[in-house]
Amino acid sequence: MKPRSGSSSSSAASRRPLLIGAVALVAAVGAFGAKFWLDGRTAAAARAEALAAVAAAVAKVPADGDELSRCATLLKALPDHEQARDLLAAQARVELARDRAERADELFGALASQPGATAAEQGLGARILLRRHEAGYADPNRATGALQQGLLMAEVAYRESGDPADLLRAWQSAERLGDTARSKEFADLLAARHAEAPAAAFVALANRFDPQQGTAALDRVVADFAEPPAEAAALRAFALLQTADLAGALQVVEAALARAPGVTVVRWAAAVTFHSFAVASAEGSAERARWAERRDPQLDRILASGPFGEARRAQCEQMRAVR
Repeated sequence: MKPRSGSSSSSAASRRPLLIGAVALVAAVGAFGAKFWLDGRTAAAARAEALAAVAAAVAKVPADGDELSRCATLLKALPDHEQARDLLAAQARVELARDRAERADELFGALASQPGATAAEQGLGARILLRRHEAGYADPNRATGALQQGLLMAEVAYRESGDPADLLRAWQSAERLGDTARSKEFADLLAARHAEAPAAAFVALANRFDPQQGTAALDRVVADFAEPPAEAAALRAFALLQTADLAGALQVVEAALARAPGVTVVRWAAAVTFHSFAVASAEGSAERARWAERRDPQLDRILASGPFGEARRAQCEQMRAVR
């Protein structure tokens, strides 16, 4: 029997649209896949660009406000900037460079303190807490808690990083808490493992500081810091007072109070400086009264902070008696 050619031709014709549709579908899927791949590459490039820009911007001293604003814009343009830990950490670094420690804490403080946070994340958390403490807490208990947590975070970060900057933050936290045992422990580690590091040089100088020797040694040490520790300003003020440079000491403590009013030794340097001006003014004069009015709030904060012992408390009271 002969095949029915008409039927075969009709079947082939009916399959042709299906074949064309399948080819079109494959092409469409391929195009979508290519676009998805390209979009992925574009997103990865944008992310890498933003993170590289942040790394460069936060390393600059003094900070470039325009560049930091550009970094913030780049980060916020990324779709996962409110969820991704690395992007939140980058935003926190930008805010720290902008001197907005509270905002940095809002962005990353909770993540840095979570169980399982990496050492690098805890190192950033310690930086944030130390800077928040410097800016000052209204509640002394919150200030103490921030220092205790910051000390632990900095210590954990150092164990993995081996970075003397982390160890310096641990030392600063212990010093501000008045924990002499931990402070000595961190100072000894710096001396033993990082003797050539600026952090070790600063801690060694601070522990043996003699204000009668002037500021030359301090100048050499802090020159190696992009941002010297807040404690350095207090040391400088004490040295200037020893040389009767009251104007120089005043300039130093006013700048230090503007940046780190939460640090007790900064408050103490300010109190001593203001007291020196009061003593240098005529007894009963309006000028003496003005300097006493500036001194007394510093003494109040010092007495409320806790780290100083009874000898310093008695000294505060003796200073307050000078009117």
